[in-house]
Amino acid sequence: MGTKQLNVIQRGIAQKLCKAYRTVSLNSALLMAGIFPLDLRVREAASLYEAKKGVCQSWLGDREIERMSSAMNAPHPAEQLSLEFGNLVDEEQYNTLNHLDVRIFTDGSKIEGRVGAALSIWDGEAEIWSHKLALAPYCTVYQAELLALNYAVKEAQLRNGSTFGVFSDSKAAFLTVTNHGSLHPLAVDTRNMLKQCTLQNKTVALYWIKSHAGLEGNERADQLAKEAALLSKMTDRQNITTCVPFHTSSELSGVVRLTNGTGDTGIVTEHQLPSYFFRMQ
Repeated sequence: MGTKQLNVIQRGIAQKLCKAYRTVSLNSALLMAGIFPLDLRVREAASLYEAKKGVCQSWLGDREIERMSSAMNAPHPAEQLSLEFGNLVDEEQYNTLNHLDVRIFTDGSKIEGRVGAALSIWDGEAEIWSHKLALAPYCTVYQAELLALNYAVKEAQLRNGSTFGVFSDSKAAFLTVTNHGSLHPLAVDTRNMLKQCTLQNKTVALYWIKSHAGLEGNERADQLAKEAALLSKMTDRQNITTCVPFHTSSELSGVVRLTNGTGDTGIVTEHQLPSYFFRMQ
């Protein structure tokens, strides 16, 4: 099916969605209906596929694209570490974990288009160390949460102690880390470090905590993550590590749409309404 046939199909659908007259042009109908043109959608999918396969794309620049780890490098099922995480919904449940030597709270945040993550390490009732991570603006909060968990386990591997607790309010990040079928590179690296901790006779327990439930450590990590995001473009970056881990597919889609989302028709509508690129956000 060629471009003309695709245009005929989507024009009729777009006109019905926005209840426009049959004389309304294709671009105008697509714009008012908030539909991305099918021919550009095909080019977008092709560009994303090529980028993920390592084909050089000029619009990517020097950014790194997120690629899943190879399943060939995954450990044999018999050698996989059994992973699970607990659920804490209030301070009363949290107070039952007095046996932990070190507690590490993590969080991720995205404010004003900037992304940050942080971890706060506690010994008893006192914070003994904290660290902020400034991510590139195209990263997601999900990536920030995974990166913070990764750094937390790394700290548990390097620090003295036998029992560690890692706390986060991102259940999605914990589900990714504990799922051996997930090949996300940050999750794979985190699982490898958890295995190394086991070999060092260290116990690292994972706990999901309800956000804003009054836990001091969680509130502190949330504050640090927001500071990391807001300070990510400032010159003073003391105690802040700048990370550019991955380029998400959603951001790649936006770049392709911005590059290809120009046309030579529908000029009147273009002046009356925002471009469909911004309507797609």
